[in-house]
Amino acid sequence: MDLVLRYNPAVLKAREVRRGELTENSLFDFNIQGDRIRIGIASRDGFQGEGSLAEIRFDVVGAAGSISPLRIESVSANRAIDSATLVIPTEGGVLTVISPAQATRGDASGDRRVRALDALIALQMAVGKRAEDLTLDMDDNGKITSLDARQILKMAVE
Repeated sequence: MDLVLRYNPAVLKAREVRRGELTENSLFDFNIQGDRIRIGIASRDGFQGEGSLAEIRFDVVGAAGSISPLRIESVSANRAIDSATLVIPTEGGVLTVISPAQATRGDASGDRRVRALDALIALQMAVGKRAEDLTLDMDDNGKITSLDARQILKMAVE
């Protein structure tokens, strides 16, 4: 599989690209080139199922209100059994930078509401499945723990 992702480098700086759950046992490489990230994946037996192909971490370098499209410019893939070309549907997105004052404390999803999903995201941060976001540090101890997740869950159901 070959994939190219485009973004606005005035808003985001690509910092790290890692293989995802689906590609754990595949050859995997990437190259960050200006406003593009090129990802190549090769697997002897292919991969299938649900999960991520890659995880990309960005640093936000744009000012509040700046916008970056996240667009899959191209993707090509072939079936493992016979190398037939596969059609892969894609969907891009948009990242809008908000100021710390715009962020709602306890809101991990960015919808400006505190829900049970936000508590789950905090719990995933506590166990290391996600990068920490200190807007979820409800007790101001500088880290995300299960206590933060509990406090967010209580806020969500009140």
